[in-house]
Amino acid sequence: MRGNTGEIEAASGGREFLTNFLNEVASVVQASGFALGEAFLTTTMQALLEPGTPTTSSLYRDLQEGNRVEADQILGDLLRRGAEAGLHTPLISAAYTHLCVYQNRITAARSTRAPTV
Repeated sequence: MRGNTGEIEAASGGREFLTNFLNEVASVVQASGFALGEAFLTTTMQALLEPGTPTTSSLYRDLQEGNRVEADQILGDLLRRGAEAGLHTPLISAAYTHLCVYQNRITAARSTRAPTV
């Protein structure tokens, strides 16, 4: 999603997307052997669904600035762990593909620039 959490929450389907995305991530994390407490999940969900919240991730800020992003290190890792656990993670997969397209685009753009002297 190309927006802060408040913008995503306000968009049509945004609340459902945020809820389902967090649930996918939590499922992968828990299947990987890391316990997430109910209080953590509740607090995180409340923060994500707070109307107008300007919160963004560092990954999103890097994307907005035209920098490389940690697609493989974050979402790729979640996908790999989810697949190993036999989990279906379509939202993580879509977000990962989106970031791979972006990453490929900036890599290609940088490789066609004339070298600086």
